[in-house]
Amino acid sequence: MNEKLYFPLTAEFQNDPYDDEEACEASDVTIIRYLDEINSELTVYQNMDGSTMLDFFDEDDNISKKMTSMKWGVCAIDDKPFGFVEIELTEPLTKDELKTLKDWIEGQNSDGLGEGFEQRAIETDYGDMYVSMWQWDSDYEIKTQSEIDEMFNQYSISTIDAQDLRHMKGHEGLVVQGCGGDLNQWIDGINGELSERGILKDGTKFRNVYSLKNENLTNLVFPFDEKVKLDMGKFAMWRLSTHEQFGGTWLSDYVDNQLGGYLDEKPAEKIKPDCALIGEDGNIFNLMGISSRTLRENGMADEAKEMCDRITHSDSYYSALNIIGEYENITSTDEDMDDDYDEGMDMC
Repeated sequence: MNEKLYFPLTAEFQNDPYDDEEACEASDVTIIRYLDEINSELTVYQNMDGSTMLDFFDEDDNISKKMTSMKWGVCAIDDKPFGFVEIELTEPLTKDELKTLKDWIEGQNSDGLGEGFEQRAIETDYGDMYVSMWQWDSDYEIKTQSEIDEMFNQYSISTIDAQDLRHMKGHEGLVVQGCGGDLNQWIDGINGELSERGILKDGTKFRNVYSLKNENLTNLVFPFDEKVKLDMGKFAMWRLSTHEQFGGTWLSDYVDNQLGGYLDEKPAEKIKPDCALIGEDGNIFNLMGISSRTLRENGMADEAKEMCDRITHSDSYYSALNIIGEYENITSTDEDMDDDYDEGMDMC
């Protein structure tokens, strides 16, 4: 079993790593951009003399017996850079043992491994960057995976129905079928499984998930979006190999096979407003002004502009009247007058 402990990561650009006055703070975005370079340098540094960090732990023999490996690394979580220590264990640590280990890691970050590493330059396009695993900050804390998850309050579950899903044409995702019990635990488990297998990349997770009930089953829909980075080749293999366990199905296949396919989105037909023109001065520019005002009053400003443009480019008076009739129901200014357009309209 593995235990992963996280801590915040910062970095600075400076010509002299010992001169804080010349330092310029690196943004989170910049640090994340160079995570691979930081990881490579950190791997080399913690194994320089052939020993491992596990060799330096002498705080508690019981903890030492439970640990088989210990490795420092860096990652991104929710667009924030973090350092971490990944520990392989033969059995879980007790609460007191975990606290002892956290305190020791903080000491390494401030005065041991971290102190030496922050003096090693990471080459970037902006100059040499120096990475710090410890900060003079009262909020600095080593956190477990569950504490990190709670810190980011990561999951948003929106309830949808089958019709909502049938309107998601053009979107893709994973549908996990038959999710009983606590949905947060299901999401956490799927995220953990995908992260462990290298399918979720760069510390990303599915955070916005849909819940759908269909045929007495509660299903979870994990939509693909730009914030979730995936290795789709590995994902496809994982889905096939775990289909019997999770009922994992691509969203598009689920809609086609379980819900009858996607619904065509048809634009709502706009209702033509009534416009009292019969009995008005028949000058075409007067009629166009009244018609245009009526359209704007009914929230159809774009149509008003389009109509006026067409009228001014029409080739006859009667063509202009027909154009107005395409946008509005032409009515009478006098309720007692015959509102039949063909017989009763006198505009000339």
